[in-house]
Amino acid sequence: MSETWACNCIGPQNGQPLCPCQMRGVVERDGRYVRPEQDLGPVPSKMEQELRKIFNDLSSNQEPLGEPFQSIWDASIEDMYEQ
Repeated sequence: MSETWACNCIGPQNGQPLCPCQMRGVVERDGRYVRPEQDLGPVPSKMEQELRKIFNDLSSNQEPLGEPFQSIWDASIEDMYEQ
């Protein structure tokens, strides 16, 4: 499916194959008009996708620690992570 824009263009100009608003992103390469690919980054592996899903599920279902545990955690956090 191609992108469309509402415009008041009068059609292709200066020998270009499309009207100016449709030429966005089009470049000349080897004497041809082309729309280059856009690299959006690597596709995560199936394992990475599954680990992300597990992490997101665990994070979204995390319940508060509760006051007794939270106070112990807060009091000892510096001892647990020595520099």
